[in-house]
Amino acid sequence: MSELQGFRPKQLPPRITALRVRLDESSPADSHDPLGRTHVGYSPDLTPQELWERGRGVWKFRADHVAASTIVLMVHDKTVVLVGSITGLTLHRGGLAILGEPLTDHPLIGKPDPLHTPNPLAYGVINGEVERSGREQPRPLT
Repeated sequence: MSELQGFRPKQLPPRITALRVRLDESSPADSHDPLGRTHVGYSPDLTPQELWERGRGVWKFRADHVAASTIVLMVHDKTVVLVGSITGLTLHRGGLAILGEPLTDHPLIGKPDPLHTPNPLAYGVINGEVERSGREQPRPLT
């Protein structure tokens, strides 16, 4: 019987299930906004919390896609401007708002949209060296 020495099994990069919302430029919210917002959309001068409130809802996602996802990517001009955790959802006038919080130090912020599609909403799996909590994984020593 032969023995394989020095063998290390290949570690596949983790898979992260994510939602992506494309944010347009900042604009006034609907006068009866269910989240009580005065504005929606992206503006470069917003704090992460303000951007989170503007972008977390109300979207026409399927509830099962939200439940299966661990993060939401907020994208403006094909670039990730904010990543947020997903801890739940609320239903508003047939749309969904995401519950969670901004992950301000997430490694995808500032990177190109990994779920690039022409649609304003997307759902998919991101392969890469980012763990489910949104933190970079330590790389094995070689």
